[in-house]
Amino acid sequence: MRASIQNLIKKSIFIECTLPNTEHSICKTEYTTTEDFCLTKSSDDSIAQIIYNNIVEYAIGEFDIDYDNLDEELCRAIAENLKFDEEANYTSKLRYGFYGEVLLYSLLINLFSTDVLISKGYFYSPLEKGEPKGFDAYHLIQHDDKVELWFGEAKFRKDYRKPIDEVLSGFSKTTSEGYFSDNVLAIVKEKHNISNGKYIIDKLTPITKTWKKSISINIAEELEKNSAELVYPIMITYQQPKHCDYYDGVKKCVNYIEEQFNSGKYTINTTFPIKVFFMFFPVDDVKKIKEQVIEWISNKEPLIS
Repeated sequence: MRASIQNLIKKSIFIECTLPNTEHSICKTEYTTTEDFCLTKSSDDSIAQIIYNNIVEYAIGEFDIDYDNLDEELCRAIAENLKFDEEANYTSKLRYGFYGEVLLYSLLINLFSTDVLISKGYFYSPLEKGEPKGFDAYHLIQHDDKVELWFGEAKFRKDYRKPIDEVLSGFSKTTSEGYFSDNVLAIVKEKHNISNGKYIIDKLTPITKTWKKSISINIAEELEKNSAELVYPIMITYQQPKHCDYYDGVKKCVNYIEEQFNSGKYTINTTFPIKVFFMFFPVDDVKKIKEQVIEWISNKEPLIS
């Protein structure tokens, strides 16, 4: 990621607190295995800038970017690696998933010091023109001979309840061994685009070789044998509810998750080790942020170099 964008993020997005938080009487969620993070920002405009200026590096691996021609690279990224149709109606453009995904990409790198495993844009098909399947971010953190695979999910909606429902309704599937294995195999098929090259390929190759010999193996177990662990960060970006202060808004999110959990509507069915945590990120106006990004894309606003 360009140093200019890293500096912008450092000045724009902050960790306000972690959960549980005794001072404000807010628990962590029922799904969280570690601690949740509550984020704040300097302005909505800075969030729009971060999203727009990080599209290239979100969509294309850094090793494949011509940094001397960033504006041309943005056009290439939008055409080849991103679901964005200039001819689509405005409502459709506001529904695209890349706003949250680019923001998640930015947060993981700058707040949690992750490295990109593979850019999400490599899973987009210009022929199908649909949202790429799978997790919204594929990152990693290396610790000596161990590796954490950070496979994240991003939601960017006005009403906090809708993105939470979307996450919880798919939680059992998303944290299942089968879904995890499918995502690992999808990455292996794109191994020529893996950012961290030799290190991660060395980790994955013994597993994929075993899989080719017997497709019935448990990839999650094989990863554990090879000192790899899965981390599942979930970013909920939502519009700050009216007549609420910051902490009351966060509490509404956590309480809603607890209500859904206690209702029995959504289940937890994780059968292998996985770290789960939420990031709660309120903004002032979700629609205006997206509209600003759309305007800059349409006008081909020059990127920050």
